[in-house]
Amino acid sequence: MPSRTSFDYDAVGYSGQTLGPALTRKVLTNDIFISVSPCSNPEMSLDEALANYGKISFNRFELFTSWVKSAVDPATDPNAYLAMAQAHGFQFSSIHLPQMRDQSELP
Repeated sequence: MPSRTSFDYDAVGYSGQTLGPALTRKVLTNDIFISVSPCSNPEMSLDEALANYGKISFNRFELFTSWVKSAVDPATDPNAYLAMAQAHGFQFSSIHLPQMRDQSELP
């Protein structure tokens, strides 16, 4: 589990000033539970995103199934994703499923 006492805002493109002192304090003390969205850093792989956001005390992550590098495949076994999340001290809070355009896309 990553340390919750050391962090690197630059790793995820934010500074303490960007987050503001009140939010920074709450995030660092785990007083609030905010889910990180891969929209913030779509260029990061899932492992990179979890590692970097864990450094600044986040522990919940939204999964996406398209357009971001951290996208997961909902048709695969979720155990690898769950193991990766647990290794970084994360839980998944939601998943954005692929958009279905018409009936022909149903399994």
